[in-house]
Amino acid sequence: MYFKALIIGAILGMCAIHAQSENENPIGSNIADLIARHHYRHPNLQDVIRLQLDEINDFLASLDPYSKLLTEEEYSRSRQQKRTVLLGLGLQVLGRDGVHIGIPFRDGPAFSPDEFDDARFLLRIDGQPVTRATLAVDPLESIKPVRIDVAKDFLDSFSSRFITPAYYMRPSVEFLTFDATRVIRIYEFRKNDTAEQVRDFLTEFNPKRGDLILDLRFCPGGSLLEALDVVSLFLPEDAPMITLEDSNGVIDSYSAVPPLHLKDRPIPILVSRYTASSAEVAALVLRGHDRAAIIGEPTKGKCLTQRNFEISDDSTLRLSVAEVFNHKHSSCQGAGVAPDYVFNELETLDTRYLVRSVSRIREGNRYFVCQSNGFDDEDVAHARLLTMQYALPEKKLKYSLLYEPVKKKWHPCTGPEDTMQKATLSAENLSSQLGIPYLVVMKPWFLVNDATTGPGPSD
Repeated sequence: MYFKALIIGAILGMCAIHAQSENENPIGSNIADLIARHHYRHPNLQDVIRLQLDEINDFLASLDPYSKLLTEEEYSRSRQQKRTVLLGLGLQVLGRDGVHIGIPFRDGPAFSPDEFDDARFLLRIDGQPVTRATLAVDPLESIKPVRIDVAKDFLDSFSSRFITPAYYMRPSVEFLTFDATRVIRIYEFRKNDTAEQVRDFLTEFNPKRGDLILDLRFCPGGSLLEALDVVSLFLPEDAPMITLEDSNGVIDSYSAVPPLHLKDRPIPILVSRYTASSAEVAALVLRGHDRAAIIGEPTKGKCLTQRNFEISDDSTLRLSVAEVFNHKHSSCQGAGVAPDYVFNELETLDTRYLVRSVSRIREGNRYFVCQSNGFDDEDVAHARLLTMQYALPEKKLKYSLLYEPVKKKWHPCTGPEDTMQKATLSAENLSSQLGIPYLVVMKPWFLVNDATTGPGPSD
């Protein structure tokens, strides 16, 4: 009887062990060790090793939004998106919350100087709502015209075009001309490519013949080292640029390398909610050295650098291994880069509007809206129009004013040495006293004066 009970107990125990092995799928010590050692927040190894495989991505998401365990198919798809020769419509497609925009490459099938030459909202493709799937074109299928419906905004009537997919070269950078202004538009910081093209362009560029703008609105990132090579073109040799840090401190640091190609004045940089990663770092570093004025929308807020680790089952562990800081120890992680001059989404997508705005605020005796509170879009647009079209009457006041739309009156806020933050605080206090909303408008010294002069009156 004793032996019978012992045998039954052993069988039940083996069944329990077998059931446990089927229900549990631990991540393994290798993956756990990689996460604990290499993720920039260095989570506790014992906390990681307890995780099941299906829990790993939730855990990584709790550390940061960009670390992930990728399947072989997911990793392969991400690699394909980086190919330079593609079959498709020739668009840089960026999306958020179900809303997608398309920016036509100049040499791509979709570009049309009369109908589709700038960013547009993508509404439908062949009558279907726009998703990543509807944007994909299978090279093995017959190539036939595709109908796309696009609009400048959601209130605008859409236009339809039939585009035949074709093979095209996906550029990392394009050099555009708007009147006398040259625009360097970077789509991706591509290794051993982007910096060389920008360097060649700047070698031939003559600042006396026109203005220059760096356009990062449609750049979701790319190689961090390539971005730093581009930044070096606008900084003196050995200027500190970034440090890479984890929870234990500084991992590495980078400084500018020669030669400096543009030194006469700071450069306006256009950014948007689609500007991310190494593009944000470039803007952050140049502004930190007073070499840039940031114009557009707040950026995405991804100042982390990633590294891929191959796993034995053909999956790939993508980890954020460091946070990026500029030389003033400022990071954009989670918050993005705040523009010096803020535009709404539709204005930010309109290249010609932004170029005209930059040209006007370069002129002397011009002010520009920096911050606002309590105004609707129509009031802001009206005040912005006044500041761009007319020299304001208070010519002795160099930097900031408070606009009262009902009386069409401007109130002085601060003196010329104050920063935008001080001007905003002064405007908040004054608007509270007067019981009116406020707009802060400032004279853009960093677009008018040489970078070495710093803020100060300019007549």
